[in-house]
Amino acid sequence: MRKRNKFVVLATLGAVFPVLAWLTSEFRWRRINSPEQKFSNVTQYVALKRMPQRVVKNRQKSGFYYIAFSPRDSWFALPSGPAAYVFSDEGILVDWTADSGDDPAFDHQWLRAVQPSTLAELIKSSTRSNP
Repeated sequence: MRKRNKFVVLATLGAVFPVLAWLTSEFRWRRINSPEQKFSNVTQYVALKRMPQRVVKNRQKSGFYYIAFSPRDSWFALPSGPAAYVFSDEGILVDWTADSGDDPAFDHQWLRAVQPSTLAELIKSSTRSNP
């Protein structure tokens, strides 16, 4: 009977641990990528030292918008895409998504006609607008 108990305990741990690891990673992914109470502009974003993996820009009627994509440090979380932050040409955060690969409204609004850009261009644009 003891061998059976050990097997049940190990099987239960084997089933529960991956689920707990995934849930913990999903919670962490949302927490580290949320800009709430962390940053509301490019200067604060850069000060966090969690540099984007890439930056693109999008021209709309009201001007250029820069989209910075977070690093893909998701552990066991399974986002379809990186978190993305949209900054106005003045460097103000105007929108964001925790999962750019699974947010059709965000994709339609910001990612339809993007052009390559850089973090340096984003920083330069925001400082040029705010001397």
